[in-house]
Amino acid sequence: MRFKNILFPKRCRYCGSVISLNKESCPDCEAAARLVPSEYCTYCGCEKELCVCKQHKMHYDSVNAAFYYTDSIKKLIHRMKFDDGCELCEFMADMMYQRYKTLSSSFDMICYVPQTEAELQERGFNQSKLLAELLSIKCRLPVVPALTKIYETEHQRSLRALERSGNVFGVFDIADREAIKDKSILLVDDIKTGGATLNECAKMLKIYDAGTVTALVFAVGITDN
Repeated sequence: MRFKNILFPKRCRYCGSVISLNKESCPDCEAAARLVPSEYCTYCGCEKELCVCKQHKMHYDSVNAAFYYTDSIKKLIHRMKFDDGCELCEFMADMMYQRYKTLSSSFDMICYVPQTEAELQERGFNQSKLLAELLSIKCRLPVVPALTKIYETEHQRSLRALERSGNVFGVFDIADREAIKDKSILLVDDIKTGGATLNECAKMLKIYDAGTVTALVFAVGITDN
């Protein structure tokens, strides 16, 4: 075991630095990971002091997040997506489940933000699908692949806020209309920044007669005042 630890040292889940075996993260990274408090705006997912959405209505009925997308949380998500860190999704799903348990609604199924085949081949996995599958076990809800992505798009992170809605407009479709009709859906993704992707997915679900769509993400971005 000691030899294995030398070859494969334990690393901080946030930044990837080598840490002690009895730790899960660097003290600085842990301190910088900002949990969203229990009272927050369900329109944007941020607490009242950080909310600037003015209760602007989206197609999803509410959005709920475990963390703010800042500092060490950005590092964790970058490691998960680009450094073959899909094992970090287990921790992410655990924290999303803690937020899920505070929701008053009940759900019929979990859906996730889809990728195209090209996007899936580029990354090797769909983090939203993986999070949905892990949450399915914890929440005891079926995962329904109700959405498909029919066009390639630019990465949302590379675009300005005003460009993001146009980038995802019309790129999603419904795979099984009957499966979602009148259902209460938990829509899962890793991050909500401006909300354009989640909003477009929720719009399609609602167009095809979904009952309610509640978004659950690991991290939510803070909009500048």
